[in-house]
Amino acid sequence: MSADLNPLKKDKRTYVGLFVAGALFLIAMVLFVLARSQGWFEQSYTLEFRAASAESLNKGMLVRLSGLPVGKVTEIKLEDDARVRVQMQINKDFQRWIKSDSAASLAREGIFGDSFIQISAGTSKGQLLEGGAVLAFDPGSGMNELLQQLRERLFPLLEEMQSLAASLKSPDGQLGSTLSEARALLHELRSTRTQIDKTLASAALLTQKNIPATLGYVDGTLAGFKTVAQSTDAQLAQISSKLQATLDQYERTGSSADKTLKEVQILVQETRPLLQKAIKDADVVMRSANQTMINMHERWPFSGDAKPASMPESEN
Repeated sequence: MSADLNPLKKDKRTYVGLFVAGALFLIAMVLFVLARSQGWFEQSYTLEFRAASAESLNKGMLVRLSGLPVGKVTEIKLEDDARVRVQMQINKDFQRWIKSDSAASLAREGIFGDSFIQISAGTSKGQLLEGGAVLAFDPGSGMNELLQQLRERLFPLLEEMQSLAASLKSPDGQLGSTLSEARALLHELRSTRTQIDKTLASAALLTQKNIPATLGYVDGTLAGFKTVAQSTDAQLAQISSKLQATLDQYERTGSSADKTLKEVQILVQETRPLLQKAIKDADVVMRSANQTMINMHERWPFSGDAKPASMPESEN
């Protein structure tokens, strides 16, 4: 029975040992990561600077060189002369860039960001610094100074905004007068547009009323001209038939020339009034047509053509 329990005890001890070993390994890894993050395995050296005040300076704050993290503040101590001594731990890999002409300054990430120490890179003329060396320090702008600068910049802007708001509200201001003039101009434009609309409507009404009447008058005149022309044509045809009958009679009867000449003279005297009347009627019709065209031109809206020329008077 005891022989059967011994293997079980050995298995339990093995499991417990493996668990403890794994836990120790995890603890060791955590400690290693923490130590490495704290720079315990990096070679470093110390640099110092003096400041008139510890404002915005904190233990553990970051130290940067050209924007890269190179160390941190390890100690802040008040000296006998009431000045503050600040000690920094710097990674030795960056030692060749920090020289005797380098300087430390207080910087900030944005306006309300965290503060950090910025170290400027030295020039080729500077000498390398050993551990414990003291750098020149530029306090830069503290929080109070930043607020003061912000106040100095914002207050004039606020005053200008207030002045602008007052000018907008005031009717006597330049902007107010400009707006008043713009409103008056807009009112005039609207009135002008109304007058144009009325003029166009009147022109359309005039066109609708006068043009049909004028065209009707022209149609009547042309109809009269046609009637006179037909009458004249009938009279001329009658005269022509009489002349032709006289000539035919002359050829048939062979009468004397004197008798025929007398008959022709009598016929001409009879037909002369008819010819004169036909010519006068045609002249009246042509004058009436010419006057109708002039009236159409004068009544036609917005016409820019020249007036038609008067027809010449016919000779009686």
